[in-house]
Amino acid sequence: MIHHQPGLRAATICVCLIICSVTPKVGAQMTSQGKRGWVNPYKELDEAARLANSSVDDVSLRGVADAVFRFPRALPRAPEAIENVIKDRLVRAEIAYRNGTQPGVLERDIVALFNSIGDKLGLPSYSKTSSQQVRVLRMQLALSSPLFMAPGLIRGNMKVGESVSESMSPLQAAHLISSLVDQKIINPEYQVEPAEWDKSHLPAAMAKIQQIQQMQASGQSGSKSQKTEVRVFRRKRDLYESLIQAGSSLGFFEALDLIDQAFTTLKI
Repeated sequence: MIHHQPGLRAATICVCLIICSVTPKVGAQMTSQGKRGWVNPYKELDEAARLANSSVDDVSLRGVADAVFRFPRALPRAPEAIENVIKDRLVRAEIAYRNGTQPGVLERDIVALFNSIGDKLGLPSYSKTSSQQVRVLRMQLALSSPLFMAPGLIRGNMKVGESVSESMSPLQAAHLISSLVDQKIINPEYQVEPAEWDKSHLPAAMAKIQQIQQMQASGQSGSKSQKTEVRVFRRKRDLYESLIQAGSSLGFFEALDLIDQAFTTLKI
């Protein structure tokens, strides 16, 4: 029975945490490989977004959702049935958002979701995030996948620190949340309490964004920094182990309830 499979419960709780956290079949390998050879996952997101920008329909937006789900992650992939439920809801919400019948997801709601799930599961204190951390990571993702992540955020001649909209599309939010979990698991710079990160790591992160912007403005490639973003630190991380432990004591339907609560928090 599903109730007695800790691995399945652990995978499901990962979904609760990040809405659509998915990985390639080899979870520890942060590359996008297959019969086509290596594919830059940032460019794959942008290509899907380019097709969807010309036609707001279920098929094109499903392609964006598929690209988000295929993006290399640090956590195990959720069961297909769970993925499909989440993907369907995200695509419906994305269509409503693009048609102007549903508001976007706010950065503050992502912070609230992240921190509330951490409290419910008893995760380490550094699993929590802050508005500054979410904003900086969002800007970094926008520089890596501008066609997908920049709409609603990046304006012409925008400078770091300028006020931008904190609203984003449901699929953008899903990618951002998943990427934040990745950073918490594999990036030591993110494995600190939110207040400490805001004080000690924010200046360096903003400087890095400025450097990437300058490189792109001068026509230099940012591929090297993008590959660094997805490099795996093979050492086991406490957060990963805490997620597995939390998942082992969570029932399948409890996990589904957490997923529904997560969507409610994000107003999707």
